[in-house]
Amino acid sequence: MAADTSRAYIENVGGQYSCRDSWAGTLSFQVRADSTLAGSGLLKLVRLSCDFPSGQGLPDVARSYAFSVSGRQGASGFTFVLAHGRPAGIIYAGLGALMDDGVCTGGSSPPIPVPFTGPSRAAGSSHLRVLMHGGCGGSENSDVLTADTTFSLSGSGS
Repeated sequence: MAADTSRAYIENVGGQYSCRDSWAGTLSFQVRADSTLAGSGLLKLVRLSCDFPSGQGLPDVARSYAFSVSGRQGASGFTFVLAHGRPAGIIYAGLGALMDDGVCTGGSSPPIPVPFTGPSRAAGSSHLRVLMHGGCGGSENSDVLTADTTFSLSGSGS
C-alpha cells in the first residue's frame, strides 16, 4: 500500500501554504464467514515537504501511522474502510482524507474498492478529496485534503 497526500492550508494568516507527503506500508486482514473484513495496517512516512515561511519548522512530525481495516469481500474484489489511528506526532499533509472518521469533514471517507486481479491477488487505486472544517485538528481554518492511494495485495487465500 502506498499513499501520496496533500493539504492546502487555505485560510492562514499571511497566505496560503501546502504540504505534501508520501507513505508506504502494509495492511493485514482476515475475511470472516459473513464476508466482512477485520484487520490493521501500518504506514511509514517516506517523504514530507511543506512551503511554510522560513524558520517556521515542522515540530513533532509523525513518522508512522497505525490504523484499523474493515470492509467487505464481494464477488469482484474488496471494499476497504480505513479508520483513524493514533499517530505519534503531527500529520501535516492529507492523510486525514484517507482515514477520516467524519469529525473534521462532516462525513467519513468513502469505502475504497480494490478489485481482484487474479487468484489471491487484488490491486487498485483511489483518489479522495475532502474539506476539513475549521475548528478541527487544532486549527480554526478550513483546509483541503487529498489522498491518492495504490493498493497491491496478495495472500494465501486461506
